[in-house]
Amino acid sequence: MRRRQQKRNIPFFEITAMVLFSLFILLAAINLPLMKTPLENLKKNRDFKAFTQEVQAVYTSDKLEGKNPLINVNGAFARLTNRHIYNEVVLLNNGYLGAMDTGKTDMQPRADKLAELSRYLENEGTEFLFVQAGKKIDLANELLPLGEKNHFNENANDLLNMLAKENVRTLDLRPFLNGNPEQVSRYYFKTDHHWNYEGAFYAFQLIMQEMNRIFPDSPLDLAYTDESMWQKHLLKNHFLGSNGKRVGIFYAGTDDVVYYTPEFDTWMSCIVPVHNRITKGVFQDAVMRSEYFERTDYFETIPYCMYIGGDYPLVQHRNAEAPNKQKILIVKDSFVLPVQSFMSTLFSEIDVIDLRHFTEETLAEYIEKNDFDLVMYLLSGTIISKEYFDRIGDLKAVPEKTETLLYEADAVSVKKSNTKYNYKKINVSLEAGKEYVLRFTNVDIQEGTTHGIGIRLYDSKANAPVRTFTHDIEYGNANDGCEWRFTVPEKAGNELQLLLYAGIPGGTAGISLTYHNVSLSVCE
Repeated sequence: MRRRQQKRNIPFFEITAMVLFSLFILLAAINLPLMKTPLENLKKNRDFKAFTQEVQAVYTSDKLEGKNPLINVNGAFARLTNRHIYNEVVLLNNGYLGAMDTGKTDMQPRADKLAELSRYLENEGTEFLFVQAGKKIDLANELLPLGEKNHFNENANDLLNMLAKENVRTLDLRPFLNGNPEQVSRYYFKTDHHWNYEGAFYAFQLIMQEMNRIFPDSPLDLAYTDESMWQKHLLKNHFLGSNGKRVGIFYAGTDDVVYYTPEFDTWMSCIVPVHNRITKGVFQDAVMRSEYFERTDYFETIPYCMYIGGDYPLVQHRNAEAPNKQKILIVKDSFVLPVQSFMSTLFSEIDVIDLRHFTEETLAEYIEKNDFDLVMYLLSGTIISKEYFDRIGDLKAVPEKTETLLYEADAVSVKKSNTKYNYKKINVSLEAGKEYVLRFTNVDIQEGTTHGIGIRLYDSKANAPVRTFTHDIEYGNANDGCEWRFTVPEKAGNELQLLLYAGIPGGTAGISLTYHNVSLSVCE
């Protein structure tokens, strides 16, 4: 008697794997035309290593059709096969995504440069504070999967110990936000490398407490650091972070976003000179970028940039109604974006420099041209990046400078025009390598509407701006006018012009205004 064949139940894992593999084959087939050049080069050169590199470049390029679904498929398969390291992302023991180890680094050159900066500022009567933010790992590295290493905390400890020996004032945020796995789970995004906004707000509170200790003779008003004065907003499943974008939405899921807005009255501006942009109004209008929380797009948007909009060379916050009048300079990495936004409610002037992008001059030159009460470094993983320290520049005492008046006018009027780049030229010759000071007491708007004005050092031969200055009219008028110090580059051409615009360049049509008590001096 023939035995009946027993029906086999295919396990769910095998079904899922077959579906994912089929999707992978389909997406790969769609992109076969992109393989033409690598295959031709392989046939010609018979260099298989070069071939694999070309294939990898193809499948990570923006030309790839269905790239994001392919990332999701690959990530899902990696998670099903229990891969704890995939595409340079580490699956931590709490289910969060971390970065690969950057290795052990000699922190002494970094510490030496920061100590030199601290001493330089002390001689100038300016306070200095180095703030060490954490990485998405606990202090004991308990979140690392078995066999993995991460030297970030060791590097950070070395740096802080070296700074302590040089009597540099520091604030270590890690015991508060990275002290144990539970803190990391609470204060960091699951799929991104940054702290979440609850973590950023806690950092803001800790920084303000430390800053209050720095100014014992004029205690800061810290009322706005009370979390009860801020409203929380929830966006469910809104964010796929920098690590998540490498492995897709199925590897570790997506992030909820809880962000903060003030419940107290605000009126401020946020200036981004590199884009000739000034946004002014309440906190949400001046500081926040609505495009990052109005729609969900896991691969094409970065909701972490909802504060400020991204990492720019220089950002300037102006707030005439702030409770504290100290002028602050922050040297940053991307962890600062939400923190500087929260701080902008407390101080009248905050300048924020990202030395990865700020190339117009050195940090030392920028500090020398401005008058700050406090310079604060706030860095996380970028303590490894040497460029942050090389771009501090030459720190030496600058002799007292005298000024020679080159130009003076009671008023410079820019009449209404229909052009987007309407300006008045200051007729004066400018020399390469020289430092100049442009001053005016106030700006009067006769027609049209604008929150700010732009001033440019312009190369008419190259048809391009060399230096750009953006000014908040209302803030300047309320604070005894404006002063802009700029240095003409050594390699600048001899056809330079100093242009005063009728508003922000690119948006001057229909505006007429007058600059009052304008002067231009050269520093000797």
